[in-house]
Amino acid sequence: MPPGAARFHCEIATTVIPCAGSVVPLLASSQLMLRTIRIIGTATILASLFRLSQQISQAWGQETVGGYTVALAIVSMLFLVRAAITEFAGREVHVIQRDILWGLSLGAFVSMIARVVR
Repeated sequence: MPPGAARFHCEIATTVIPCAGSVVPLLASSQLMLRTIRIIGTATILASLFRLSQQISQAWGQETVGGYTVALAIVSMLFLVRAAITEFAGREVHVIQRDILWGLSLGAFVSMIARVVR
């Protein structure tokens, strides 16, 4: 870094590294995009597996268990609370674990909404 230039620090994961001011938005936006992709991917996989499970059960002639939608709502809320606690508690938790929790919460919520709408 040239002498006299302002020094900026950005936090990436848990490591603080010196970086130029113009690099920070690029790194932050790429990490945000990666987190969004992981969350949406996890939610999509979970919702697809719920849908596949229901289709298999119907193909085998099994009835849907009563209270299934309420159970999905409760599971969704549990994952949501856990995701919020791990995100904002300030403890050292891997970003991937937080993303999976957000994705599971979103996936269970989407599955519940799909059941209610259908």
